[in-house]
Amino acid sequence: MSAYLFLIGYTDICVPAAAMTDFFEICRVLGIAPRGSKRARKSEDVICRFSRFSAVRVMALAKEGGLALTVHKTGGLPALWLRFIRRPGIVLGAIVALVLLVAANLFVWDVDITGCERLTVREVKEELAAAGLSCGSFLPYLDSDAITLALRHSDSRIAYATVNLTGTVAHVQIREAEPEPTQAPNSPANLVAKKDGTVVLPLVFEGECLVEEGEYVRAGQVLASGIMDTEAGGFRVTRAAGQVLARTEETITVNVPFCYDEKILTGRVFYEIEASFFGLSGKVFKNTGNVTNSCDIIENGKEFYAGAHTLPFGFSVTQYYEYTEQAARRTATEALSLAQSELTSRLATASETRTLLATTVEVVMAEDGVTLLCTAVFEEDIATVAEFSVSP
Repeated sequence: MSAYLFLIGYTDICVPAAAMTDFFEICRVLGIAPRGSKRARKSEDVICRFSRFSAVRVMALAKEGGLALTVHKTGGLPALWLRFIRRPGIVLGAIVALVLLVAANLFVWDVDITGCERLTVREVKEELAAAGLSCGSFLPYLDSDAITLALRHSDSRIAYATVNLTGTVAHVQIREAEPEPTQAPNSPANLVAKKDGTVVLPLVFEGECLVEEGEYVRAGQVLASGIMDTEAGGFRVTRAAGQVLARTEETITVNVPFCYDEKILTGRVFYEIEASFFGLSGKVFKNTGNVTNSCDIIENGKEFYAGAHTLPFGFSVTQYYEYTEQAARRTATEALSLAQSELTSRLATASETRTLLATTVEVVMAEDGVTLLCTAVFEEDIATVAEFSVSP
């Protein structure tokens, strides 16, 4: 098919085999020749192709002469246009897509931030959002100079910032302020014990150490003094510093009852779907009208990416799994196993900043449950700074 026929439109006319002589006589009278012909698949009829306007003339003259011709097919650009206008949903969708395509160029699609070292990208994005710059911001209303000034004044940790708008992407470059050097306090101070323990190793490098290895000390006792005697018979005031490693004991109690409330899922699951588009968000689906407080909630978010950039639209799904509670009872073995798991977890947490040396566990079985009494021995630094003033 030629481009000319596609632009002006074409019509395929089905001509019965017995009427071919009369058909060609009509074409001769009109001075129109078919632009192509072929045999029909399941009959002896012939299908001839004409331009849209020529086909109208051929069909009209054939009808006057009583010749039965039928239109087999129409095509080309005019036919496509008629199909579209007969389906308003397609036309409306195309118009909406065009409007969205044009409108998308008027909003910020991505905010690219560079220069963060101690600050996090999330912190900078929050400051930018407070200044009016975020994904979905309307580009004609953005003032990059005002945003830059607001960013510098909003956080003292930002020494320099620039905002450059390139297309639908905002490029933000910051330089963090150099932190002021921290000066060691010069107030006189002692080292005192923050808890009871047996001294393992005193490591005092400033001040006078007052304890020895193997000595048992109480909480609040002075471990190292900031007042030191001098050879001239007077005294010197300093700030005691160092560590005092000691063995300490701590009692951890874990109780697991035999009777408890067990969650039973009802099988009912409710959903909330929220869509976000250029900073605007709203629920697009919800069937949580009868949701009770007895639900486990699971939230899942979906973001879309173009390369390394996050697109300014997405959706989140919140699922509510309904459950009921009913009374249940554990066996002694099950209760003991749960208590041991809980004790292991607590010991792991307690050992994050100190060394666990030994544990002694006592199991107490009662009518209402299992109790573990654990005595844990740790090695840790028990020294803490206690400042004092010296009267002139």
